[in-house]
Amino acid sequence: MPLTAVSGINLSTLDISTSCPDSDVSKPGYVTQPKRPLRGSANTTARESRLHHRQNSEPTREELENSYRLSPSNIFLCDTTRQTIESLIRENIAGMTYNEQTSGGLSRDLSDKIKEAVKRMTSSERYKVVTFVTIGQKKLSTITVASQCVWNDLFDRRVEVKVDNGCIFVMALVFVCYVE
Repeated sequence: MPLTAVSGINLSTLDISTSCPDSDVSKPGYVTQPKRPLRGSANTTARESRLHHRQNSEPTREELENSYRLSPSNIFLCDTTRQTIESLIRENIAGMTYNEQTSGGLSRDLSDKIKEAVKRMTSSERYKVVTFVTIGQKKLSTITVASQCVWNDLFDRRVEVKVDNGCIFVMALVFVCYVE
């Protein structure tokens, strides 16, 4: 009688014996679990070797003790940050006109510069800074920007800065979130 696969089990790898290995009672047609290949053999599956590697490897990053600090040591100041961001934007767009090809790169550069300036102003390394910069041509049109996120009213802050030079406008949104 040929062996066939039934419900994902290859019957050719099963050990079919007439006695139960755990007791002296004889059971005709007793089926044991499929034989597993030895570790390190050519038949080791990729999942088994990853699991073996994970169990025997050392942690790669430095372990730090928990500080159990649930609030920042000093609160983020929005007014001084707003002034810093506004002056940074004014320096970078002084005398510029709108160019469709360069505005994407300029918004990325401004976003990076604002993010670095805000990180320097925050005294805690537990603040996450997210910047969103929009650059557009100043015409007779309007723009509406909306955002939504999970927020802690006690420690998280938002700064919004709008600057225009007559030809272009720049709107920067900065979200500073405390990570517990």
